[in-house]
Amino acid sequence: MGYQVKTIGEKAFDGAPAQTVSITAQVPPTAPNNTFSSYTGKLWLQDPGDESVMLAYLDAYTCWDRFESYALIAPEKVVCDVASFNGKPGDTFTLSPKFTPENTTLKKVFWRSTNPDIATVDADGVVTLRGGKEVASRAAESCQIIGETLYADVPAIEVAVSNAGGSGATGPGDEPGTGDDDDPNTSGINEIDYQADYEVYNLGGVKVGNSVEGLEHGFYIVRQGATAKKIAIK
Repeated sequence: MGYQVKTIGEKAFDGAPAQTVSITAQVPPTAPNNTFSSYTGKLWLQDPGDESVMLAYLDAYTCWDRFESYALIAPEKVVCDVASFNGKPGDTFTLSPKFTPENTTLKKVFWRSTNPDIATVDADGVVTLRGGKEVASRAAESCQIIGETLYADVPAIEVAVSNAGGSGATGPGDEPGTGDDDDPNTSGINEIDYQADYEVYNLGGVKVGNSVEGLEHGFYIVRQGATAKKIAIK
């Protein structure tokens, strides 16, 4: 349960065989004693390290004091592999959030688009640029893909999206649209070191391998850490 939860109704989890309850609300939600039918599971909370949140739940004197509570490993920060994405209608790109530390307990990210006319995003972070007769006239409109976690006080991920006719991705802190100016078929950030480990994806965001050798003709996205580059295999 996320940090926005404020109230849980009676018998909301009646009969649920939950062995673990995880909640990141810093203030204990209002919940009657019969919210859960079993209190033998462990209650995991987002505590800042001084047990203040766990003590607040213990002192709530509703259903929460019946659990034995533990502290979740909360993220220090959550960032995305790219800061912006642009392309033509129909292009797709899969966003990959990175949690620090890596052993963060709950890594779920909830994605939404601020302008579905320009781009949509599904539950797995796959962004699709929209098509249609009116899209070209609206290409300059702003669109952000927002990713929010379950944790309180963790800034949301923001990725800028446009269908300005190009195609590519820029990493966090880079200017949108930068890339390899020598080759119109490539765009991205920095350069790929093909002597080091990297991954290759098709334009649908599906990983096709770890090498450009033997690829069929077409366009691909090569990713190496925070670096992404579109290449053409001819």
